[in-house]
Amino acid sequence: VLFRSTRFNTMLEQALLVVRDDHQDDLCVVACVVSNAAWRFWHSWRKPEDNRQEHEWVVFANVMKIAEAEDLTLSEKRIATAFTFTHDSFFIPRIMEQRVREATTPELKAQLEKEKEEQRLQHMKGGATNAEFLLSQLMHPDHPAQLLLKPEEIAKCVKIVNEHDLWKLRTPIPPPSGDRLAVTCLEG
Repeated sequence: VLFRSTRFNTMLEQALLVVRDDHQDDLCVVACVVSNAAWRFWHSWRKPEDNRQEHEWVVFANVMKIAEAEDLTLSEKRIATAFTFTHDSFFIPRIMEQRVREATTPELKAQLEKEKEEQRLQHMKGGATNAEFLLSQLMHPDHPAQLLLKPEEIAKCVKIVNEHDLWKLRTPIPPPSGDRLAVTCLEG
């Protein structure tokens, strides 16, 4: 048991039940190490209006189901696991859709939409920076001289974090349909 919380242990175990047996141990280590570090660096101090404490765990469960259904490789699942716990590490004061809809003038609506888009871009860029910072420091608990993730896995994770909310923008870029890993992360 790597967590003090029975609740998080249960969520971890449930999420990994859908994954191939020979992938579970490795993904458990990645999930535990990255989620613990992300909790210490960012998630423990975020405000309730940002996300619930279990947000990443719900995403993790969804991502693992999709990853298994897509028959992603172990390396791709490791990337998706790291993505899960780092993608929302840069918090923004969100401008909600309701506030945009309730704008009293077209100018105010346009201003709020522009600010919302800029915030979302900052959120993704900051999250990618945070993911790269954290993942480049995490060592494997069983092999202390070895990074938890390979450099190419870190780079791919950072790229997906940097683009994960583009679909929420006014003129979204279509999801990367040829990249099953990115689509898995976005759908999760």
